[in-house]
Formats: sequence, structure tokens, C-alpha cells
Amino acid sequence: MKHFSITTQERKGFKSDTISYSIIETTFGLCLVATADKGVVAVLFADTKKALLEDLQSRFKNSSCKEGSTKWSQSVQHYLNGIMTDTKIPLQLIGTPFQTEVWKALLEVKSGTTCDYGAIAEKIGDKKKSRAVGTAIGNNPIGYIIPCHRVLRSDGGMGGYRWGIERKKAMLDYETLKK
Repeated sequence: MKHFSITTQERKGFKSDTISYSIIETTFGLCLVATADKGVVAVLFADTKKALLEDLQSRFKNSSCKEGSTKWSQSVQHYLNGIMTDTKIPLQLIGTPFQTEVWKALLEVKSGTTCDYGAIAEKIGDKKKSRAVGTAIGNNPIGYIIPCHRVLRSDGGMGGYRWGIERKKAMLDYETLKK
């Protein structure tokens, strides 16, 4: 978590007139980085610009989304490509208190390692909530940075991944090679 600063906000109270975004090329393909007033609100992956924009617009229906270089997009691009800088990337987590708790727990899963949904549920204090944890992980809006790709099924299987299993495998392989 040393590379990030975190603010949280409940989705129902979130209001931003404009979400700025840029589309960048990364090790994992096309990526959309979106920011609001307090930081990065989304890091999305897709195979086409159209799919990225549809994903962004579905997440921020009440905001105007405009393309333009975002304040933090270059820092995110460096991070995604394995270039570490001293710049802290501000993450603005927008979700329910439970979701943001799960996403913060994911930030503690070290690069090059994996865990299962039960381990995240245990980390937040309730082993019985692994299904709810899975749902929160599936709604993670800040891909790779909040490392939902590091969570596997309890049997060690890949499970699903919002941005595709091949991308999840590529992310895990990339981190293993960096170790």
C-alpha cells in the first residue's frame, strides 16, 4: 500500500460533474484510467476502446465522462508496466463500506502471491462471508492496482475474472517473473 493513498466514498453519496479519462496501452492491453476530484476511480481493461467506454459509462451514469490526459494516468501507466516511482497514486474507492473494506484488504496481498476468497473474508473478520467477498471483488473498479487477479478459488483454480481469464493469467505470470 506504500504506493497509494486511499480515500473512500459511498457510491450513493458520490457526485462528480466530470470524470476525466485516458486510454493507455499497458503490458496487459488497452486500459482506461479514470479520475475524479480526489484520485483514480477506475482502471479498466478491455480489447476495444468501445468496450472500455461502455464499462466506464455504466459505472458513472450520473457524471459526464470526458477524454483528456488525467492527472494520474502516467503514474498508473508506469505502475502497470512495472516502473516504480516515488509518486503516490491517490485511489478514490467508491462503493459500499463492505466493498471498500474488501478492496483495502486486497491491497495487502503481495505481488507474486495469491490467496483465496476465504482468506480475504478472514482478513476482514468474517470467514463466513467468502461469497460476499467474491461479489465485492467482482465489482472492483480499479483493476490490477487493487489486485483482485491475485484471488483464486479455494481449490487453487483460476475462477473467473471480470476482464478475462487470459488477462488474469498474464497478470499473475508477469508478477511471478518480476519476483
